[in-house]
Amino acid sequence: MIVLQLVLAHLLGDFILQPTQWVEKRRKKGKGLVFRVYHVLVHMILVALLTGFSVDTLWMIPVIGASHFGIDFLKDRFYSKKRAVALFLLDQLAHLMVIAAVVYGDGVNFSNIELSLESIYALAIGLLLATYVSSVLIRMVLNSVLNELTDSKMDESMRKAGLIIGMLERVFVFAFVVLNYWQGIGFLLAAKSIFRFGDLSQKDHRIKTEYVLIGTLLSFGLAMLSGGLYNWIT
Repeated sequence: MIVLQLVLAHLLGDFILQPTQWVEKRRKKGKGLVFRVYHVLVHMILVALLTGFSVDTLWMIPVIGASHFGIDFLKDRFYSKKRAVALFLLDQLAHLMVIAAVVYGDGVNFSNIELSLESIYALAIGLLLATYVSSVLIRMVLNSVLNELTDSKMDESMRKAGLIIGMLERVFVFAFVVLNYWQGIGFLLAAKSIFRFGDLSQKDHRIKTEYVLIGTLLSFGLAMLSGGLYNWIT
């Protein structure tokens, strides 16, 4: 159970309770330290709350806080738009490795973890991965692959609409995978193709077509991975 508690605390702290302004200001000299400390404090509070302030796990709070500060410092120090996706993946991997090390140090045997009473944690983690975490990753991939989409060809309303549609479709795909209703994914993809790709048939819509196609494939793929992970855990 402690594994899921720590992972849930990480996802909430990194993707739900971290405003975009914090991420941007962390990379600036001077104020960066302050917002990095804010971010770490949020993580430490979440760990304390989700573990119930247990005396046996209190030592994890400063360890996770200190490691999170160091990992984020390195990520911000070497950040660039070209390296955004790679740094994001390495950053998340490093945080998860710290959580694994902390849990291992607490004497938990990963092969014998009982998850029957912790399905709510697994569900929360799966949904967060399918929605917010996937949104961040998809946005970075699209920005790095299709830089021209940042100009007037892709207005702000289209980006916001795509964000909402993407989250909703990933929730549906996640549910279909959990329910083992794979036909539903096919129907959803077909429906999106009819409504979304039908308006992008002209030659001057090539960029938007690539944007929608790459975003759709990433969205469906990440949602299926999240659903598969939930099924594996439970």
